[in-house]
Amino acid sequence: MDKGLGLSNLKRILCLSAAFAAALNGTMVMPLMVMALNHVSGISESLATVIASLEIAGIALYCLLVPRLARRAPRAVAFAGVVVLALGEVGTHVLNTVPLLCVARLICGIGEGALFSLITAEIASEKQAERIWGQINVIGGVCMGLLLFGLSALPPAQGRGSIFLWIAGFVLLMGPWIIGIGRHRDAVHAIHAANRLPRRQIVLILFVVLLVYGV
Repeated sequence: MDKGLGLSNLKRILCLSAAFAAALNGTMVMPLMVMALNHVSGISESLATVIASLEIAGIALYCLLVPRLARRAPRAVAFAGVVVLALGEVGTHVLNTVPLLCVARLICGIGEGALFSLITAEIASEKQAERIWGQINVIGGVCMGLLLFGLSALPPAQGRGSIFLWIAGFVLLMGPWIIGIGRHRDAVHAIHAANRLPRRQIVLILFVVLLVYGV
């Protein structure tokens, strides 16, 4: 294999892994988020769980409504996804009312949905998609695991602490790699095929996803 192609492929995997790590932080760190939100005045643990779960709704909304943006303007989607996700995390840190916190978590989910759409559009048509997914899971999972370990090791703090600022910083740290994601030509055909799914199947898939995350 040509060294240039090898380095290019490695960089591509690293970029996709960075996007995966940033997009996965909401679900992986959600227990810590619930604990932090529970310290906001007037928010119980059950309400904090509902607020944090709106992030999943944001992911679903993006992936259902505007999945084609990932193939039309991948770099713009990558940049917007990073910015929106970071702003949502910062908003969760500074806002204090339930409606605004719900909006902030929904915004985070929309940003994560944009990053997920980039990953799937990039590798959907790959012949070795399973191997690439495995590499992304290993590298992105290590990054996410280090973040989770670091957040869990933070000393106790008053109020909600700085967990959401740490997550925003993590997203911005991954940002330059995420924005480096390029568009793969063959992914266009895969996205077109996915868009021809019957509406009933799309609704069924969404229903199953919501059930899984609900549990």
